[in-house]
Amino acid sequence: MTETQVSDSYTVVNDDLAPLGDARAGVAAAGARARARIMRDHRCYQPLPAREADDSLVSFDIAPVADAAADIGMWWWGESHWWWPGHLFGLSVSDRSDGLHFRGQLHWDHGDLWFGSTGVTAVFGIGSDRLPRPGWYRSAPPVNLWGQVWGSTGANGPLGFGDTWSKCLLHANQKISVAGGPMIGQAHWWDTLLSFESAFESGERTLPGTFNLPEIVFEVVPGRPLVVELELRFDIQLQGSSAFRFGGWADAVFQSPQWSCVPQTCRVGR
Repeated sequence: MTETQVSDSYTVVNDDLAPLGDARAGVAAAGARARARIMRDHRCYQPLPAREADDSLVSFDIAPVADAAADIGMWWWGESHWWWPGHLFGLSVSDRSDGLHFRGQLHWDHGDLWFGSTGVTAVFGIGSDRLPRPGWYRSAPPVNLWGQVWGSTGANGPLGFGDTWSKCLLHANQKISVAGGPMIGQAHWWDTLLSFESAFESGERTLPGTFNLPEIVFEVVPGRPLVVELELRFDIQLQGSSAFRFGGWADAVFQSPQWSCVPQTCRVGR
């Protein structure tokens, strides 16, 4: 039998959405879909009311804008949504001055497999007035993910619960769509951070630090505003006597700065 999480979730919206231009409605629609997907896939409780980001929220590195020409080709942050296990208490996610903090520890003592996740979806856009020149471009968002994850297993067999697992996979996704229109590209990357399947195992894995989310090559067409959705997700599995924790005793910290499209010198596949 597998038991899945029931989650809590939170939403924060940029207090300066004007630079999104005609991508603003597309960003809002993508954010609504992300909230609905999180509620469905992670069986969330009613989410807390959305709030605007204040000046202390630097996890998305919002730079001041002088005029449209100053940020041609830059993906502008619109809103973010994060979630964490709600009924299996121990983990939490919060935005602080240095980024989005994942913290806490989970304990499980049951023969059934528990599966849950925690993560964040961030939505960015480029209005048609800030699109770069027509052509092919590459989107490779640079992010920071600092800290560690730790897992352990206890006894199994006749004196325990049988199978004993402590596992964690890290997933990263990028999806680009025309604002109010079809998806034009998506990419996915994953890594096994922890995989303990025997009794009395334990260990720690350092998170990747500074890296690029999986890249997408796409075409810029005049007058076609764009929306991008980024997702970072930790999938966790616990069975038997087992535990999972963020950090040695410190938080894991995620930062997702705004970034710009990079011209692609040749189209992929040619």
